[in-house]
Amino acid sequence: MYSKFVRNVGIPLYCFAVRNPTFKYLRELTKSQWFSSGEIQRIQERKLRRLIIHAYESVPYYRRTFRENKLKSCDIKNLQDLVKLPILSRNKVRDEFDVLLSGSYSRKKMRYGCTGGSTGEPINFCTSTDNRHWSTAARYLAWQWAGFEVGDKFAQVFGLHLDRPTFQSVKGKIDGKVKRRISIDAYHMSQSALQKFVKKIKTAKPKILYGTAASVANLAKYIHDKGIARFHLKSVIIDSMNLFEGEVKLIEKVFGCRVWWNYHNRENGTFASECSEHNGYHLFSQNFVFEFIKKGEEVAPGEIGSIVVTDLTNFAMPFIRYEVGDLGVPSDDVCACGRGMPLMRKLIGRTADVFVSATGEFITAPLFGHFQHVVQKLDIRQYQIVQETPTRTIVRIIPGQRYSSKDTQTIRKIMRSLMGNMQIDVKLVDSIALSSSGKRQVKVRKFPITFA
Repeated sequence: MYSKFVRNVGIPLYCFAVRNPTFKYLRELTKSQWFSSGEIQRIQERKLRRLIIHAYESVPYYRRTFRENKLKSCDIKNLQDLVKLPILSRNKVRDEFDVLLSGSYSRKKMRYGCTGGSTGEPINFCTSTDNRHWSTAARYLAWQWAGFEVGDKFAQVFGLHLDRPTFQSVKGKIDGKVKRRISIDAYHMSQSALQKFVKKIKTAKPKILYGTAASVANLAKYIHDKGIARFHLKSVIIDSMNLFEGEVKLIEKVFGCRVWWNYHNRENGTFASECSEHNGYHLFSQNFVFEFIKKGEEVAPGEIGSIVVTDLTNFAMPFIRYEVGDLGVPSDDVCACGRGMPLMRKLIGRTADVFVSATGEFITAPLFGHFQHVVQKLDIRQYQIVQETPTRTIVRIIPGQRYSSKDTQTIRKIMRSLMGNMQIDVKLVDSIALSSSGKRQVKVRKFPITFA
């Protein structure tokens, strides 16, 4: 009853008072999710034309880019015309930050942020107020697919220290109370912090838990190891990164519900999420144009491509043909749920996670399946694989009590079967640092390679 009051009265009044259009946008997305693919494309092209004109007229980087490519804003009329513009790399965002900001957008309304660095070096970015509301609306719709209703309590495990000024402000604290959010900073999950958070979950009884993969896995392990009675949530929604099969099973056992997968990043917001069919990710094409690129060309459905997005709602710092730093597999399947939003069959992982074998072949996450299967049988608490150079890879291991030198030989043998004839170093360590956003980086490559 109280959830219904918050949903129908409390939150609408709060949003009206602070001029927050999130729930107006949520209604639009709730309606348009059932549109045909053609209708959704028309929404994209209408928003794209507006964005292109804005970028051409008010963003120095795009004025220069159009001029260098002998283009005018009227030359980008539809989705197919986007390929006339070059891809915006993460390095370009880092190097050209100042000239990527719109001269016509109020600096006071921009929110400055920084990525967590899980794809390499962190980058700074800016978002517009409208962009943040559209992203929140998309996240709420994705949560609704998993059984959540606005007004329900929810628990969040995220890299909150990156947004500490926002969360700790008076407005942020009121926002958390109104939306019935309980949180823990994924980067500061000490035993005492976990104990307090678990106590909060017991008391508050949230409907869902939302967080990064490694952080949710760590929370589940803590609850399991402490012998705490399992919870009964509606769903656990895990963001972006992959987990081992054993970790997923433990999470589902501890929280008494199914794991749902969501895809987002800090600079652009919510990209995609699973529906109840669990047949891939529905792409929020009402807010983005998605491309899957390999060596400058769009890949066919079922093939792996570098994910390139055009953010249709950020007018403070337009991201047009931005290479996100992730690999995905597009699909031309029509989902049985009836939604017209296109599908991404798989999220393969970060481009920074892709390794290069001794023969120059790309090694993606699925190829590490055998390695993960063997590691799960060894007494290993945690591991990280770092490819330092094309000829040297380091495997860091946090060993358990039963770990032996024979296990080191096994790991080195499996890595050689994957990577080929290169130097494989196995190092036993006491801890492995998380990224600044609280994500566990299982695989790290320290030299650049080209995808898009």
